[in-house]
Amino acid sequence: MKIAFTVLAVFVAVAAQAASIGKVIVRQQWPWSTDIKVEYLLSGVTEPVDVSVACFDGETPLASDVMHNAISGDLRSQTLDGVKTITIDPVKAFGAGKAKIENFRVELTVGPADPDNDEVIYRIYDLSDGSFEDVTRGDLLSGKYGDYETNYGRIGNGFNTTLKDVLIWTGVTNNPAYKTTHMVMRKIPAKGVVWTMGSPEGEVGRGYSYMGKREDQHKVKLMQDYFIGVFPMTQAQLKNSGFSQYSTSNPSKFCDAPDSDFRPAENISYAYYMRGWESLKGVKTGENVNWPTNSYRHDVFSGRATYQFRTCMKGVPFDFPTDAQWEFACRAGTTNALYSGKEVGVASSSTPSAALEELAWTKFSDYSSEPGGEAQTMPVGLKKPNAFGLYDLYGNVSEWCLDWFSYDLTGGDPEAVQEEPNGPDVTGGANKDDRVIRGSDYTGCAFYQRSAYRNAGRANSYTDFSKSTTRVNIIGIRWACPVASDWMD
Repeated sequence: MKIAFTVLAVFVAVAAQAASIGKVIVRQQWPWSTDIKVEYLLSGVTEPVDVSVACFDGETPLASDVMHNAISGDLRSQTLDGVKTITIDPVKAFGAGKAKIENFRVELTVGPADPDNDEVIYRIYDLSDGSFEDVTRGDLLSGKYGDYETNYGRIGNGFNTTLKDVLIWTGVTNNPAYKTTHMVMRKIPAKGVVWTMGSPEGEVGRGYSYMGKREDQHKVKLMQDYFIGVFPMTQAQLKNSGFSQYSTSNPSKFCDAPDSDFRPAENISYAYYMRGWESLKGVKTGENVNWPTNSYRHDVFSGRATYQFRTCMKGVPFDFPTDAQWEFACRAGTTNALYSGKEVGVASSSTPSAALEELAWTKFSDYSSEPGGEAQTMPVGLKKPNAFGLYDLYGNVSEWCLDWFSYDLTGGDPEAVQEEPNGPDVTGGANKDDRVIRGSDYTGCAFYQRSAYRNAGRANSYTDFSKSTTRVNIIGIRWACPVASDWMD
């Protein structure tokens, strides 16, 4: 079907300031494109300005839930006079069924630039050399990086969050490079926020087996903003990230799948492969492993060449998130069992949860199109994100955290605010070498796939470093890193 838009009029609204808009030209790019190109002359700019666009059919506003993703170009933080260009995709905005708009017109409005336009929201790391590209709020709102969403309710039916500032880069899932040769991190605005970690006693799934006490609620205050991976680390990212032992070998169980590059890396131990033993002429020590009893927090593989992940990229070191950082990032302003703002809705471990299946690959998911049809890892980014724009926090693979595991995090006073907690100095779990794992995995049910759910994985022994460590095909990695290079010791 041909899409034709007749441009009859253009009205320009100008804010009461020095900057003004004139000489507006509107053209449809037919026949090679249905896009509408808007050129305008911006003059009198003395301070950064933003330009907003509204579309009309005559005097009737043309409403669209995706209008923000159908307009891109010179919109945010314009600092120079000159000819500017905006592109409008009417098919994306209004649908192919609207074959003709007889009285299509646009209104352009200029005003002071949003002071937060320069805030970095995402960071894209190039795994080949450790360099990174910052993605600002203005970049996203100008459509420079593709689709985005500012209303969490449009991500899924009934989705809700208490976050006042939602900005999700939904287009991040469309670029294969962001799951293979690059790694995208999302800034988590956590500094100074007091929140409740854990689950209420009545949460369905909390009392299953022996889980309850490990989720007792307590107050937490994180002292730093931080970045965390939008996806768990994929098999391709592991191969491309500088670990020499992974450049030609892949430890993941599902490495032979046609889409294995996009599936999470798993079968990786906390100690030996990630935080590492110093391996030199057979001598093994635990100096980089036994955080937080040493000074190596967020200085992974300090000086190691053999197993060097390209961390400390441009002076910014990486590591696993702490237990508290993981849960804060997962919740994204929610207090319910799931980051969608919903409850799991089932009272049996043998019953699938419709609310969870929107978000996670579980043992109940449909794997009929996969080899064997059995539960397995799946490519990242196929389910719905949380309000920070993070994917696969439940299901797919569990994720290592830095902390030694403990059954009780309250410290005896659940109302006392714990600042930047990093867990016990030595494990308080069933085994003396347990670290926290989060998120559950593709073999789990709804009881195990909640924001507060915590479990333990054998990582390394504090007293006997020669003990074996956990390497199973259900535990993976999600990296975190500081916003600044001087992460708190």
